[in-house]
Amino acid sequence: MFTGCPRQALGRGAPVVSAADPDAMPPTRDTTREVLRQADVCLVRWHGRISGHTPFLDRTVFTGWLDAGDRRFVFNLSEVTRMDSFAIGVLVACARQGRSQEAIIKLVLSRLQIELFELLHLGNMFQLYEREDDAMNDFERPRGLTEVIR
Repeated sequence: MFTGCPRQALGRGAPVVSAADPDAMPPTRDTTREVLRQADVCLVRWHGRISGHTPFLDRTVFTGWLDAGDRRFVFNLSEVTRMDSFAIGVLVACARQGRSQEAIIKLVLSRLQIELFELLHLGNMFQLYEREDDAMNDFERPRGLTEVIR
């Protein structure tokens, strides 16, 4: 495990299996997470299937970033093909923890994912974007928490 946001990509990781229902999300080697730093923003890109039970979405890693002083995050989930409810719960827990430490988490999602987050009333917890560049550049322009940039 590392503290702070590393400057290099982490590459491919272990297969993903949901501990709650192993058949619901079969193991795949197509799940990756990249963690990059651009200026003072920690950019995290997920690809493939993720579960809250995987090392790809881990609150202890997020806590390490906060402890290291990171306060600006962009989580790009637009290439995630499947996410379970536990993973969404971990994102919500990260948002609450981050908010208590004045951190900002912006999510980059596909149009369908944005609709789902809005349906679940999660649009008020995160700033939602369809493009990564918009999320990164928007740190210079303060926005309301529920605004979706298209």
